[in-house]
Amino acid sequence: MTSRSASTSLPEWGRLVCVGNKEVEPNKEVAIRQKEILIGRKESNFLSYTNDKTISSEHCKISVQRRSNDYDDEETSESSKMNASPRASPLQVWIEDLSVNGTFVNAQKLGRGNKIPLSHEDVIGLIKPYGGADPPPYAFIFKDMLQQLSPQQQQQLLTPVSMPSTPQPARSRQGSAVQAPSPRASVDESVGPLPNLNSISLSNCFDSMHILRNPTKQGLQTLKGTLKRGQIDVGEFVEFDGPMALLDVIAEVSVKPNRSWLDIEVLSGALDTLRELINSEDGASSLLELEGALDRLAALLAIPEEQVCSKALQILACMVVYTDKPLVESALKRANRYGGARAGSQIVKILQGEPESQTCTDAMTLLNALVGCSNERAVLLDELMQAGIAEAVLALEPLATSYPELRTQLDAFAEVRLQIEQTTPPHVSSAPTSSAAQPSAPAPVLAPPPLAPPPITGAPPSLAPPPLAPPPLAPPPSGPSVPPPLVPPPLVPPPLVP
Repeated sequence: MTSRSASTSLPEWGRLVCVGNKEVEPNKEVAIRQKEILIGRKESNFLSYTNDKTISSEHCKISVQRRSNDYDDEETSESSKMNASPRASPLQVWIEDLSVNGTFVNAQKLGRGNKIPLSHEDVIGLIKPYGGADPPPYAFIFKDMLQQLSPQQQQQLLTPVSMPSTPQPARSRQGSAVQAPSPRASVDESVGPLPNLNSISLSNCFDSMHILRNPTKQGLQTLKGTLKRGQIDVGEFVEFDGPMALLDVIAEVSVKPNRSWLDIEVLSGALDTLRELINSEDGASSLLELEGALDRLAALLAIPEEQVCSKALQILACMVVYTDKPLVESALKRANRYGGARAGSQIVKILQGEPESQTCTDAMTLLNALVGCSNERAVLLDELMQAGIAEAVLALEPLATSYPELRTQLDAFAEVRLQIEQTTPPHVSSAPTSSAAQPSAPAPVLAPPPLAPPPITGAPPSLAPPPLAPPPLAPPPSGPSVPPPLVPPPLVPPPLVP
């Protein structure tokens, strides 16, 4: 964090105690003497965080103003009323959210363009509220010191003065000084409204940043023309965080649930200005270095308004050829993470929606750039074929007969497709070229083999033969029983006496 001190005769009316978890000097106290301070990523801010891309170039603004008579109106927060001193000062401190990722006061998110009164010991959190389980990277405890000022010192803050807090004039690359603008004043201050930026010559980057802070169709057209004519040095515009400011405008409008035709005009003008910016090498490099820039552009492909979608396709096609890394392809995959994470699915969906010829041409240009610059062309082509690119291209043939640019892109895609299919190894699968692939026949169900008897282990035991049945007995004779004849015993001769 870098704090910028300014030489001023105004008294110290407040302090900021730095309590964020990314602060290099925890609990550092910074005195506030200016009537208005800015916190953000730009180096000219009062508190600057130049190395954190999640912080907007101008994230929030704290200012001291005359207290309005209707102090108890509905805009005053309850905490401000509770913390107010009995001897109310004629001054009131306000905080305004200028960011995309959010500014919190205690647990309340302000929302871009909204402001509320700031009270003693209120905690300001950038990106996240302070005090939760996940603390914010940068947070501040506000110390209100207005009550300690004398009436003369308070009158100094009420009197319009020429504030020398604006940084010294920057130097262009040619060495000529750039005129510093007067500090931005609030509506209820006596400095007056900003001049009509559409009727003055944009000779420096300060005026362009005023346009991006309050974007209108006419202002963005003027900024685009100034970039095109070279009246703004692109390098200095990048140093002033011009690309990030353009992306902030795009993000703010694109997230609106109900966009009016004025919102679409502003979004279209911001894309036109961004397209003019990337015509230079410095502008294209700055867009590639911004975290989340390509993701914001890829998200615009889902917007139904064709003029927005077409310009986003043009910018993405240019960014593909500006780098040798698949940054755009990766951003398209992240945008389609819930639909299979395929890079070309959203582009094929655009073509299937029967858009106008210019949108079709821009979509085919982006597809040709992706396939031509991809390190895995066969895989990308296979994803496109699965998404239905063959049918979509076939449906564009009648339209291409009347639009030569579309015809050129279709022929280029057919040539690249043929080249890839001829050089793809057999093991790399490619989708069939026919419009309707025939379903493969199911494999026959094989019958299980017959079960063999289990093998006999060891010799079978010897079995004894079954006992023989006794012979049947003869039935007795039916007549009277006759005793069997007696057989005389055999005669034994007497022994001989010698």
